[in-house]
Amino acid sequence: MKSSLENHSRWVQYYTLSVSVLGVGVILLSLMQLPGMWKGVLFFSGMAAVAEFFSVELFRSSRGNRVSVAGIIAIASILVLGPFAGVLTNVVAGIMTPIAQTFRKRDEPQNGRVSVLRRTLFNIGMFAVATASAGGIFVLLGGKVGSPDEISNLIPLIAAVAASEIINILILMVVIVLQTGQKPYEIWKRDFQWGVPIGIIGGVIGGGGLALAYHLFDYIGVLVFYLPVLTTGFSFSFYVNNMKGYVNKLEEMNRTLDEINLGLLETLGAVIDAYDVYTYGHSTQVSVYADALSQKLGLPDKE
Repeated sequence: MKSSLENHSRWVQYYTLSVSVLGVGVILLSLMQLPGMWKGVLFFSGMAAVAEFFSVELFRSSRGNRVSVAGIIAIASILVLGPFAGVLTNVVAGIMTPIAQTFRKRDEPQNGRVSVLRRTLFNIGMFAVATASAGGIFVLLGGKVGSPDEISNLIPLIAAVAASEIINILILMVVIVLQTGQKPYEIWKRDFQWGVPIGIIGGVIGGGGLALAYHLFDYIGVLVFYLPVLTTGFSFSFYVNNMKGYVNKLEEMNRTLDEINLGLLETLGAVIDAYDVYTYGHSTQVSVYADALSQKLGLPDKE
């Protein structure tokens, strides 16, 4: 058993390292194209970093599927500046993701958790590969960089967003398969199948709208389009985090109440036992029999 777990862990390390190395190669290639578009890349990357640091999302399902504003910004940068700009924009978001997660969970125990460096390298590799693929598909299908207002870009845009979503999911699914041994179809059906159409719709509408705003009104247009989305997403995240706090407090109060009720029952049992010498110990024996019967019936501990 231990040997099997070690083998799984080794394969996960090999795989994540391969994704990271491939991503670094894509990033280096993208950086070679940077001099001619550094202002635009800096602008879009800054927005993506802010969105990812504050965990701004337009949607998150119960399974964790989400429409990230940072991903939408990366799609917009592909439409406006080209595939390499999209790679660099999404890589900045990939760097920010584990940093933001570590900051938000700094008070939680980190036992067994992968280091921030390894998570960062894997994230930037995954984002770089997925975004480069999306950008390449956009160009191969006839998409015109810098002309987001042309209707002919719609099909390439949809294909690019779909490619980005699916490649991201495939890379993640391989990690889950290697770690847990689960079947890919089960993982897809349980965790991802409902998130893909939502992600594609969000990427097409949000990325296309953001690129169009930049094309028509330059930086001001992007900010006008971006700030309401950022505010809405941040408010949603703030609301969710507050609700988590309330739920945790409620669960703690319920546990305390259960302990009080248990203590009250024990006290009542002691009173009954003390009332009559012939019934002494009766309550304890009943509880022992009830416990034995529940175990025989296979009932959970809570019942």
